Amino acid sequence: MKEKVFSALVCGYGVPKNILNDKNYHTYLTQIFNFLFDRFANTSGTVVLSGGATDCFPPFKRTEAREMKKWFDQKIRIVQKETGQKIPWAFILDNKALSTVENILYFKPLAKNKIFIFAEKTRAERIKKISKKIFKNKVNYHRLRRWLVGWIRATLIESVGWLLVFWHIAGGLLRESI
Repeated sequence: MKEKVFSALVCGYGVPKNILNDKNYHTYLTQIFNFLFDRFANTSGTVVLSGGATDCFPPFKRTEAREMKKWFDQKIRIVQKETGQKIPWAFILDNKALSTVENILYFKPLAKNKIFIFAEKTRAERIKKISKKIFKNKVNYHRLRRWLVGWIRATLIESVGWLLVFWHIAGGLLRESI
């Protein structure tokens, strides 16, 4: 069933050196984007990207929320270029939250209509308990069970690809030497 409006919370998990090249975040955010796009491609909605300043790299000014926004901006540009479809989502950055509790508390005033909370599996039960008290069972949870599996799969595919390249090069070198 297509919804008319939605609100989604995307919890951040640290600030990588480069979010556009980070395999863990790519796997995590791709699953979220695909879920939202499949269900809400033509739907107005609010996506709250939540995560504060946990940057471990100088000058220590980046936030999880701003970094995730960079990733979503790039993904949306690609999708719009390929499909010609405008995605009508509004993004709100919560640059303050430093914990699961803060992610949910800062999201509450922004959450309206159909509510989705995205988190990776190890935090899912905690988020479910906290959000049940805050939202009174009005939340749809999307545990990214396959996040790690997806990351492992992507890593294996990349590794196999490199092995094939090396095998091809080695085979060519052997043929040349014969």
